[in-house]
Amino acid sequence: MSGLAVVIPTRGDSPRLRTMLRSLDAAVPAGAPVRVALVVDGDDDVTDATEGLGCALTVLHVGERRGPAHARNLGVASIPGDVIAFLDDDVVVPSTWFRDLLPAFDPEGADGDWDLLGGGIRSVHPHNPISQMFEALVIRHSCIDERWFLSTADVLVRRDAFERLGGFDERFPDAAGEDWDLCRRAHTAGLTVTVSDAFHVLHWNPTHPRDLVSRATRYAASSPLRFASWRPRFDGTEEPVVRLARTIRQPVRVLLAPITVLLPNLLGRYHNVRRRGHGRPRALLLVALNLPWFLTYAAASYRALRAHERAGSGVLLRVREGVVEDGGPQLEARGATI
Repeated sequence: MSGLAVVIPTRGDSPRLRTMLRSLDAAVPAGAPVRVALVVDGDDDVTDATEGLGCALTVLHVGERRGPAHARNLGVASIPGDVIAFLDDDVVVPSTWFRDLLPAFDPEGADGDWDLLGGGIRSVHPHNPISQMFEALVIRHSCIDERWFLSTADVLVRRDAFERLGGFDERFPDAAGEDWDLCRRAHTAGLTVTVSDAFHVLHWNPTHPRDLVSRATRYAASSPLRFASWRPRFDGTEEPVVRLARTIRQPVRVLLAPITVLLPNLLGRYHNVRRRGHGRPRALLLVALNLPWFLTYAAASYRALRAHERAGSGVLLRVREGVVEDGGPQLEARGATI
């Protein structure tokens, strides 16, 4: 391995960030060719969180908040490494994480053929039903129509592939689809996107219903960009939440929505949960817990789409017509102090 660049976006110091950094520090052996970029999306002081770490760490402050997409691009540009590992600031890195991902760097090995590779994302609270639902149905890598879409809580990307794609789209205001957008563009470019069970992280999932509602609303704020008509599109991959949001615009179709949108979606999610090894009672419970998340996200997405449409965009609800009409995001380092 010639070098690994670990990029972590954060909004500032927190107990979870401290836990994350110390777990990563313990997982990376002394002398390993690993550089870490902690990119603070804002100007918060993170001295306490980074004090005493032994890894090669670069801390960057964006100043004005620009979102995790910008922070990740900035981190990639700030440190070397032929492979980039993207981690979130609310994960715990197992002590074997670095050792477990090493086989992926062997081009002759079974796990060596990839451009974007998702590692496992498990829950810090594996027995909490809300956390289990979030792990099984929200924060996860998903295979849709035989194409993988990855969550950047635990992802490896080859630098040449990342630069070919132009990095993350910095127009995303928050963590809400910029990772899946990168995968869409990767599939369009003919790159190999896949997953591995060899390495994993633990994620601090929501454990209370109010956390689900607030997070669903926050994620939905990016819907006007995530579902814009010029995004790369594949037949069959339109998210049910967008179908439901569009249905709300046509009162007659609202009556049919439980049959045409909700029931197929919930049945599909039930089968996904069952494939993860949950029994029928637990699978039904997790799908039931997903329903308020789904409806909250759909309603918030509808409001965001309508607000953007009223502002004069006129491109939001034509997601099936999409072709890329602009040059795509550009990878560059700017607006930061080191």
